[in-house]
Amino acid sequence: MPRILLVNNTSVYVHRFRRQLIERLGAAGHEVVLVCPTDAHTHKLNDLGVERIDWPLRQHGTHPWSELKAAEFLARTAKRVRPQVVLNFTLKPAIYGSFAARRCSAQSCFSVFTGLGYYFTDPARFNSLPTRAMRGLLKLALPANDAVFFQNPADRDLFVRMGLIRADRTRIVDGSGVDTRHFQPSGDPVVPGSFVLVGRMLAEKGVREFVAAARSIRAVHPHSRFWLVGGIDTSSSAITREEIRAWEREKTIEYFGEVDDVRPIVGKASALVLPSYREGMPRSVLEGMAMGKAVVVTDVPGCSDCVTDGVNGLVVPPANSQALAAAMSRLLVDSGLGDRMGAMSRQIAVERYDVQRINTSFLKACGLISATAV
Repeated sequence: MPRILLVNNTSVYVHRFRRQLIERLGAAGHEVVLVCPTDAHTHKLNDLGVERIDWPLRQHGTHPWSELKAAEFLARTAKRVRPQVVLNFTLKPAIYGSFAARRCSAQSCFSVFTGLGYYFTDPARFNSLPTRAMRGLLKLALPANDAVFFQNPADRDLFVRMGLIRADRTRIVDGSGVDTRHFQPSGDPVVPGSFVLVGRMLAEKGVREFVAAARSIRAVHPHSRFWLVGGIDTSSSAITREEIRAWEREKTIEYFGEVDDVRPIVGKASALVLPSYREGMPRSVLEGMAMGKAVVVTDVPGCSDCVTDGVNGLVVPPANSQALAAAMSRLLVDSGLGDRMGAMSRQIAVERYDVQRINTSFLKACGLISATAV
C-alpha cells in the first residue's frame, strides 16, 4: 500500500473535516503522514495514530520570504518522506504540495479546493498583486496533479476559464461530507424565533447582513433571537471583537465565540442562516441540514448547490439584508414551514452528503480504495 503525504493549512481543519478520511485511509492499510501547522487544535489529532509534521505556514500570510520558506520546507519534507501519493487540501497546500510532489517524484498528486477564498471572491482584490501572483503559482502548480477536485461546478468552471487547469483534469465532489450519525436531530426544545449563524467571523460570511436583518426583525418581533457562533479570524476581512461587542450591547445578537461542539446551540435554533458571498460547500449548512434544520442561504456557488428554495430552505440574493430579513421572517411566523423544510434537510443530508459516502467517492476517484468498496 502506498505512503500518503496529506497536506493541510491548519490543524483545526484536519480535526473538523478530514478525521474520518484519515481513519478510512488507515483502515484501508495506507500509511499516512500528515503535514499541517500547529495550532490550538493540534492535540486533538494525537489519537489518529499517524505521524504529524509541523509545517511553518501562515494561513493568511503574503510575505514572499515566509511563503518561500514554507514551500521549501514542504519540498524537503516530501523528499525525506518519499510518498507515493500527495493529497493537498485548500489553496496554499494545493500550490506548495503540488510543487513538492513534483520535486519528490510522487507517483500521484491530487488537490482539493474547499472554497476559493478572498483571492477570488473579493472584487477589490481580484487584480491585486497577491492575487495575480496566486493565479500564476496555480497555473504552474496544478499541472502536477492527476486530478483537481472542486466542491461546486462554479469554482471548477472559473479555474478552467482562467486557464489554471484543464477541464478533463477536474472532478466535482459534494463537499467534505458530514457525519450524519453525529449530527442528527437533537430532540432539544427549540427556542421559538431563533436563528443561528455558524462560521468564522468574516465579512464574506455575511455576518453584517445577518446582524442588519436581525436588527430589522427585532423591531417587529422583539422576542426573536439571533446567535453568532464562530471564532474571530485573523484575515483582513475579519469582523472585530469590538464590533461584536457593540452588537451585544444593543442586544441585537448573542455571541458564543468558537465552541468545540455546535450541536447544543444549533439544536435549539429554529433555523440556520448563512448569507455568504461564496462557498465551496458550506459545512455549517450541511451540519444544520443533518440536524433537521431549515436553512436560509444566499444564491451563490456552494450555498445554492445544497439548498433548494422552498424545499429544504430559502435562498436570497447575496449582500441584501432586506431580502434576508424577509426570508427569516417567513420562518418566524410559519413554524410549520420550517418543520417541513427541516425534515427535507435531514433526508438530503443523509442521502447525498454523508461523510462516509463522500469519502468513498473521493478515494475511489483517487484510486486509493477498490472501485467496488462501499
